[in-house]
Amino acid sequence: MKFVVLSSLVAWVLFLMLQSSANGAKDPFSVVVVAQWPSEKVGSDLTVLATITNTSSKKITINDRQPYCDYRIDIHDEVGNVPPTDKWRKEVNWGDSSGFELSGRNIPHELAPAKSYKDRLDLKQWFVISHPGKYTVQIGRKIPDELGKGWVESNTTTLTVTEQSE
Repeated sequence: MKFVVLSSLVAWVLFLMLQSSANGAKDPFSVVVVAQWPSEKVGSDLTVLATITNTSSKKITINDRQPYCDYRIDIHDEVGNVPPTDKWRKEVNWGDSSGFELSGRNIPHELAPAKSYKDRLDLKQWFVISHPGKYTVQIGRKIPDELGKGWVESNTTTLTVTEQSE
């Protein structure tokens, strides 16, 4: 009986340790996205601002290179439809195995713990948004290899697109 109780206790402690280490894997930074303006007209840049904040306890460096590689954008209209991809963006097909590479920027951001910077993203460069309405936007930022792997997902924000003025 003592062996069963002791074995159960050991198994429970190991389970809790594994659970806390799995949940303790924290992203090195956070991403918060907001629409630059509450509403924009069809055909405008449809700008969102991404705030990247160091959530780790040490200094990190994040390089802004090519927004098409650094970020991914999830956007839907009120009924869940995704706007068509911009023609140029579709032709680039970034991330395929063709070896095609864009030259981009190389802006290093050294961030002390709790420090942040903003990056401007024009959704017009990703999508053709030709219909008025409310769109929900969420972005992901790639985690640099030296800080881990994967993506950090942002909050969701709403962008209102209005009729184009005559």
